[in-house]
Amino acid sequence: MVLRLYVILENTMQNPVMELVTFKINVNCTAEAFAAACELVNAWVQTQPGFQSRTVSHNEEGTWFDVIFWDSAENAHAAAAKIMVEQGSSEFMTMINPSSIKMQHAQIVSRS
Repeated sequence: MVLRLYVILENTMQNPVMELVTFKINVNCTAEAFAAACELVNAWVQTQPGFQSRTVSHNEEGTWFDVIFWDSAENAHAAAAKIMVEQGSSEFMTMINPSSIKMQHAQIVSRS
């Protein structure tokens, strides 16, 4: 009985993924203004299916890191496509240098 329950749970569990987007903000944009614009996108992303958490940070060289955890690759890819339609002209998106954007998805193998 326990083995059967494990197999059923294993087959219904999704494989969580981490989405990592790196980019640079435009030269006329301040870190403070960009951080404020992130809040509106936070509200949007929290409503997306499969969303787990999001962190936005930057380093001294001016590279920004947008890290989002999703319950599955399917939900991550769906949100990535949807954000361009629903948030493409938002203040947040207009502050980013589009040629600097790099998006990656990775399956999570360990988490604490």
